[in-house]
Amino acid sequence: MSEMHDTAFRFILQGKSDFDENHWPDYAARRAGERASEAPEGVSVGELPAPLAGEFLSHPGNPEDKLVFYIHGGGFLGGSSASRRNFTGYLAKELSYNVWSADYRLAPEHPFPAAPEDCLSHYRAILKGYEPQNIAIVGESAGGNLVASTLLSAKAEGLPLPACAALLSPTLQYREEFPSYRNNAATDCMLGKTFLTEVRTTYLRDPERAFDPLASPLFGDVTGFPPCFLTVSDSEYLYDDSVRFSEKLKAAGVPCELEVYHDLMHAFPIIAALPEAQDANKKMGQFFDRYLKEANQ
Repeated sequence: MSEMHDTAFRFILQGKSDFDENHWPDYAARRAGERASEAPEGVSVGELPAPLAGEFLSHPGNPEDKLVFYIHGGGFLGGSSASRRNFTGYLAKELSYNVWSADYRLAPEHPFPAAPEDCLSHYRAILKGYEPQNIAIVGESAGGNLVASTLLSAKAEGLPLPACAALLSPTLQYREEFPSYRNNAATDCMLGKTFLTEVRTTYLRDPERAFDPLASPLFGDVTGFPPCFLTVSDSEYLYDDSVRFSEKLKAAGVPCELEVYHDLMHAFPIIAALPEAQDANKKMGQFFDRYLKEANQ
């Protein structure tokens, strides 16, 4: 790993803590402490049309008819479009696609299914201004979950699906414990042995909701999904989610590319300054280019 990654890893590891079911953190205070990140020079940041919350990022020369729909992560408990500007701005500037960066209601104040409902509302709004073959959808961690749930919801509603999708270290199920949850709990600087408990307790609330495909998209019907690009590290907690989802997609005949990196942190591509992130994001951009172009031929 790069020295920059090692420094970031050790810094993030200092804030890692276990979840106590009987003493919840003050999630509202934690969110209030999140800082907005700076978009790269030359990237314009505007608001989304009301009543939707989020940001629209653009860069001169980007095609006006094509769009990346981005859904942030944060364990369904935090994160925002403003806190991800360094990543979404990178997509706009370096990958040359304008970005629709969605905010959605967060737990514990707004448990499941508020988040997938909001993301589907964003997608419906996007379809009013863009042709589906000109849309790519991407999200990391919990955002990767919401990418998959948005595709499932859109398919169930009969909406046209986007040209392609990217899921970066997605969390995709809460029904069982996979081997990587045990084997990589000590090597993941963000997620650990209490992650499933925290999601079930604060986001799902009802154990039966773990059986809903919109909460656990790994168990949904992915037939007809657009081509999917996945990145994950082999040392992170959620490694098996990506591996199993890629296997499920391929079994359903969905074109899928899985990029596995070694000894990197969870959702590393969103830290755009990392050399490893730039490598992964370049590959994602090439994936977008290929399928957005193919969809328009």
